[in-house]
Amino acid sequence: MADGEACMLLRLPEDLAERVRASLRSGEAMGEVNVVFGPEPTDGSARAARFSIGGEELPAALSNLPTVIEVHKSIDDVTFYKTIANTTGMIRQVLEVAHDADGLVKEGEHPHGLTPPLLDVRKHKWRKREARDPQKVLEVALELDSLMNGGRTKVDYVWEDVWEPDESGTSISSAAKQTSATDSASVDTTAATEAVEAAAAAAAAAAAEAAEAEAASAAAAAAEAAAAEAAAAEAAAAAEAAAKAAEAEAAAAAEAAAAAAAKAARRQENAAAIAEVRKQLDNERSTEAAIQLRMEKHSAMLQKASNYVLRGRMQNELVEIEKELVASRSKINKLQKELEALE
Repeated sequence: MADGEACMLLRLPEDLAERVRASLRSGEAMGEVNVVFGPEPTDGSARAARFSIGGEELPAALSNLPTVIEVHKSIDDVTFYKTIANTTGMIRQVLEVAHDADGLVKEGEHPHGLTPPLLDVRKHKWRKREARDPQKVLEVALELDSLMNGGRTKVDYVWEDVWEPDESGTSISSAAKQTSATDSASVDTTAATEAVEAAAAAAAAAAAEAAEAEAASAAAAAAEAAAAEAAAAEAAAAAEAAAKAAEAEAAAAAEAAAAAAAKAARRQENAAAIAEVRKQLDNERSTEAAIQLRMEKHSAMLQKASNYVLRGRMQNELVEIEKELVASRSKINKLQKELEALE
């Protein structure tokens, strides 16, 4: 079976489709489903087939779809996956089943897509369109370029008054001339009407200017009010920030004072113990200095000694002195830590 036939759209008659839907919902099998294709046509027509389900055999036709359909599946209606047998995940063919072979599509490509907008989609896509006037296209392009560059249109437009004939066949302009020559009252009435219209236009223009001025004044007042409100908000925010900073500084100062007072109280309580530890520390430092001096003297004597036995004895003594020095320094470190804890 070809790759395009590995997955296809199955279109059944309405009665058979209802039976298949009911079977799928209930989970009851309708029997064996099988499709037997005829030979591949060479004239570009649809490929004949026989579709059988539950012992019922119907004629069918396999034709290509005019569009490509991408198919997914979902188990939670949120995440979708491509699950078609072929690697592309596309459906390109439709197998149409009918009760009568005359109702099947004969062409190798189905004329319509799957949705109403795709009716005769290929004809609609490649339909002939009316030719555009090159001059109008140029004018639109020039105007668009000018507007995109922030300027006015480069195309000049000319407006002309066109006098159309009235019912009697006489043009409006000539009729007006004849009326003015024969009926002076009509002319006077027209002039008065024009004067009234001009006065009304002037009044409307003045009212518009007054309205614009009032709107501008209102906008300026609103802007000033907004600026004042913004300044007040900024001042309030600055005052609040300063108050918070002062509170933080006061809290930090109080905490530092409390710590200093606690430390002073602790020193006062441990004054006797601190004095005793300092005395022991001074004595131990003196002991360390004496041991250091002994070690220096033994080192000098060891360098001057020439007797082998005497040198061996002095080396042993020097080792013992070094041990005493290490012990003294260890005790000094211990006393220093104890003093730090008391202070």
